[in-house]
Amino acid sequence: MARHLRSEKKVRWHIDYILAEPGIKVTKVWINPVDCECATAEDVLQLPEIFLPGQRLGSSDCRCLSHFIGVDGELVSLEGVLRRRGYETLAWRRVGGDVEILDEVG
Repeated sequence: MARHLRSEKKVRWHIDYILAEPGIKVTKVWINPVDCECATAEDVLQLPEIFLPGQRLGSSDCRCLSHFIGVDGELVSLEGVLRRRGYETLAWRRVGGDVEILDEVG
């Protein structure tokens, strides 16, 4: 996760291109020690405030519509789904161009 949050890195994944865009800012990172990304995406895509900024983003290795979502409005429903699936927020901070993970789930 720290690699994706660093400001200096080789641009390789969809998230790297998105985070390199002006005005994009990471405000919260949710992680889960259990591999449930596809099931979570399926749950999240049922929420009315969710939209897809593009299909197949972050899901080229599975059959999901997308693992990237947009939220139109409050994050309350989204955070509820993530908590029910066992996700926790990751504590981190920027140190120059690098990232320090303060508290990792595991």
